[in-house]
Amino acid sequence: MLKGKIANLWNIPASLIIVVLFFIGCGGKSGPAVNVRIGWRSTHPLQGQLIQSLKKTDILNQYPLSVDFKGFDDAMNLNEAARTGQLDVVLTDAHSAVKLLSLDDNWTIIGRVSYDRIPLYVPRESSIKAISDLKRKRIAGVIPGTVLQREAFKALQTAGLDPGRDVKYVDRPVKDWNRVHAQISTDPAAAELEAEGKIRNLYVGKGVSIILIANSFIETHSQVVPALLEAFLDANLYVAKNPEKAAEWFQEEAGLQLSPKALRICASLEPNYRAWMKGHVSMNLSELDLEALQAAADFIKEQNPVEKGVDMQAHVDLHYLREAEKSWWGRRDIEPKIVGGESAP
Repeated sequence: MLKGKIANLWNIPASLIIVVLFFIGCGGKSGPAVNVRIGWRSTHPLQGQLIQSLKKTDILNQYPLSVDFKGFDDAMNLNEAARTGQLDVVLTDAHSAVKLLSLDDNWTIIGRVSYDRIPLYVPRESSIKAISDLKRKRIAGVIPGTVLQREAFKALQTAGLDPGRDVKYVDRPVKDWNRVHAQISTDPAAAELEAEGKIRNLYVGKGVSIILIANSFIETHSQVVPALLEAFLDANLYVAKNPEKAAEWFQEEAGLQLSPKALRICASLEPNYRAWMKGHVSMNLSELDLEALQAAADFIKEQNPVEKGVDMQAHVDLHYLREAEKSWWGRRDIEPKIVGGESAP
């Protein structure tokens, strides 16, 4: 009797076996596609490369998602779109996230996008050698209530200077170095100057960019949130393995021309950019990251550009990421293919 049952297995059509194996390998992603609107900073090098990898490859074909990508030139317009119900998912920096949550607290932080550089620098030929040399000097780019102001103050305080009395500020970046002695800014502008050998860093701060998702989307489509995060895990690994292609796509859409060296500098704090296997990829928010998020909220409250303080921990929910990681680790690797083209190199 047992032999007969075993023998009957050979009568199963080969096509059915192939279909079953395909869904096992792909993690069993099925069901109707859910539309999700994702907003991001179109000139942010790391966000941009992740987004372009999702747009230009077949990564999303593995998941029940139909994505509408919306790029924004600045954080203010991105926040306004999120606040007015035009977006379901937002990729943004910690300070911009605080400002969004202070106006609309119906958002949840579900993972990390990247670690970002915030360098304080001087011209290569400057006589200023250390942050302490900035006493009674002028720093440009210190926009009130932003991560730039916070990191500038942090750098000055670390060097024993009083940010309120020892240094003067210009609240916008400048091209004329005759007006200022140092500048602070974000990438890619600072990275390109560094790559060209035109500046020298006195300090490099570390910012964190995160993924927020609308609570209204969670209420109606919570079942696809882990799938969305899996897609981003795939995108991180793709960018790490195909940095030239991801950079090409990013610059084409952003209208930028950055050197490969500048792009490497932009990603110098991001470990995912150097991954070559799944075990190297993480979108987790560590305890230090959570402390940095709250420090951003506390600083903005102190500077009072928003009406209320924000408890960032109350908006963090990483259980969707844990589900995504479990599924991602459990399925077979599939090399993404460029849409309409060949397999990635």
